[in-house]
Amino acid sequence: MPVAATQPTGKRSKRGRLNEGRPTKRTPELTAKIAESISFGLTDQEACAIAGITPFTLSIWRRNPEFVDALRKATAIRLQNRLKTIESRVDNWRSISWLVERQYYSRFAKPEVQIAVNNSLNVTQNNLSITISEKEVREIEDAAVIERKNVREMFAKYRTGTVDYNDGHGHGEKQRILDVEAEVEADKPTETKPKINASNFTSKIASDTASEANLEANPDEVTRESIRQKFAQYKAEQPTVQSPIVRKDGDEQKEIFWDLFVSGDSQRLVERATALFVVKEIVRESVGPRFAQPASFGPNSITVEEVLAEIRRLSEPWGWKVLTRKAGFTASP
Repeated sequence: MPVAATQPTGKRSKRGRLNEGRPTKRTPELTAKIAESISFGLTDQEACAIAGITPFTLSIWRRNPEFVDALRKATAIRLQNRLKTIESRVDNWRSISWLVERQYYSRFAKPEVQIAVNNSLNVTQNNLSITISEKEVREIEDAAVIERKNVREMFAKYRTGTVDYNDGHGHGEKQRILDVEAEVEADKPTETKPKINASNFTSKIASDTASEANLEANPDEVTRESIRQKFAQYKAEQPTVQSPIVRKDGDEQKEIFWDLFVSGDSQRLVERATALFVVKEIVRESVGPRFAQPASFGPNSITVEEVLAEIRRLSEPWGWKVLTRKAGFTASP
């Protein structure tokens, strides 16, 4: 018995093809437009607005390896052209440098900027909240009243010199014992004691008797007197004042000299001639002798921080890179 031929089922497109969906909008021209926008540093939403597509469509296109490669290639070429412009020192190289530093801050920004950005991204916010009813609040307050009373009684007994050591063995209240740490004094040369006449000896005995009576009446005075003596012997360590940085002949050839400005104390003073020499050398190597400008400092003392600020003003981020290279720090690949 012959079998009837079955007809394919489904919807045909305008071109007569079976089950053919709507043609994609991802044309080479539109891909190039999106890649150009993203290479300039625009966000996905801004690139979508220029291309006339939705962010959801762009997220689907990003699953295509060819589309992703086109975006990466355009971004890399844009960065390469910008770096070539900066290296050639053309008229607008400073503005291009500013764009590169902001767009790729993790690679080209100053170290202090990178640290600040990383710290801001590593902040964890705790939004935990606890809600209790009025009944639970009253129960907590009632329990706290008893504990506060026990604490007040304990402090009252402690001040009077008695503590209740009720350990379950029938022991009553005991006198509080003060532990005094003994110290061994170093041998001192024997001093000649001055002669004491009868009147001074009598007054000294009366003074000692009054002091002993005062200590018996207030046992904690022994501890307080010991603490006062300790604090009287303590002297705060005075900060070490560093001498100003002064360049000698041949110091510019040593990494340790430049490291004083990279890793040293930012408030350390710098000799004026040394400060002018450091700024001149760094700026000259950063922007070239043709574009180098002289440093300008105030009449007051100059610090390391002011020297670094002057280098940043005259040479942008390139001065810091030259300074770190002279100090022996190599850039990570």
